[in-house]
Amino acid sequence: MTAGGEFERAGVATSWITLVSRRPPYIGVAIHRDERTLELILKYREFAVNLVSRELLETALSLFRGKEHMGIDKFSLARELYKIKVKRGKRVYSPVLEEAPVVYECLLAGYHMIGDHYLVIGEPISVYRNHNGSPVVLVNGRIMSLGMEIPLA
Repeated sequence: MTAGGEFERAGVATSWITLVSRRPPYIGVAIHRDERTLELILKYREFAVNLVSRELLETALSLFRGKEHMGIDKFSLARELYKIKVKRGKRVYSPVLEEAPVVYECLLAGYHMIGDHYLVIGEPISVYRNHNGSPVVLVNGRIMSLGMEIPLA
């Protein structure tokens, strides 16, 4: 999940993503209340969900999992260390990982604090295939791609 604008941006790995409404189509994403990404979502009122591929998974987890550190541009690290390119979304200002196979660009529709997380509700305004590769998801604590579990090293 990524958010921000040209001069400030943040991203966090999240696994709690769900469809919350079909008509209109809305998705919900749970994000810890202390994340910088949440701050930027609330400020800019938009975000992008970047579904990663198996090839991008470990890089995404190493860079975007856990608490964000102020002053560190994870997108610059992604480019320098892993040659991952970042671009602005097609319909949002939020950054998008060019290597992510599927991207949901969303406008913020609402949010609710639940425990130590916020449930961020997004209205997808653009969903597209961004790169080759099969997206991976977390299902019952296991990482899956097209119905097959992917063991982590």
